[in-house]
Amino acid sequence: MGLVAPLAAVLAAAPRGVLGLLGPRYAGGSQILLVFSLSIIPVAGLSLASTRLNAEARFHRLLAAGLARLGLLLALVALLAGSLGLLGVAAAYTVSSLAGLLLAAPPSLLRVVGLSFLVYGGASLLGRASLLAGAPWPAAVLAALASGYAASHLARLASLREASRLLRGFASRLPSPRLRAPRPGLGLDDLGRGFAAAFMVLLLVAAAFLAWGDEAAANKLAEYAYYMLVLSVVFLLVDTARSGGDEP
Repeated sequence: MGLVAPLAAVLAAAPRGVLGLLGPRYAGGSQILLVFSLSIIPVAGLSLASTRLNAEARFHRLLAAGLARLGLLLALVALLAGSLGLLGVAAAYTVSSLAGLLLAAPPSLLRVVGLSFLVYGGASLLGRASLLAGAPWPAAVLAALASGYAASHLARLASLREASRLLRGFASRLPSPRLRAPRPGLGLDDLGRGFAAAFMVLLLVAAAFLAWGDEAAANKLAEYAYYMLVLSVVFLLVDTARSGGDEP
């Protein structure tokens, strides 16, 4: 998580400049990139929480968190996409990811995520302040990145003893005999990750089309991206349910 917050802060500090690397017309999607930068930390935390729940064979909680995240995502996309378009899809993805994290993560991980949000907020505000002071956007990016890494490093040093204790406790509870044996060939989890990657690619392409001025194509691509995300969550939930059924 110490690496995630500074990178997310870079996107939040100068989203227009980052997208401008692709061309001046892409800068129109800066608000979408800003909202997506908010989702990076909860998605990373949710990945850690899911890995822990899977290792501890707590599949019912993992399945409940996944279903709640999917249901909230579907409801928010239906509510927001019509009026906000891609920005509404980005907001729905961010909020549903945060809800899934709250349901799946232990208090210790939630504290780490909260600290990461503080680092993200401080570093991104410093970058934006640099822009307001007249600095070029690469300088704002460097300010956000440097301050974010420095704050993360100081936080890790301050909580090193606590982190060491938590890691030792977590390692001692890992039920190695109950871990799944890898399945040969392409598994449902592989398909789920593939559809998740397709979702991100399609949404980025849709943001590019929106910045280019082709709103109809952008909305169609966003619709396809939404289908990819639903398929990804469904495959991962089915794989989780099957894993739980394989346990003695």
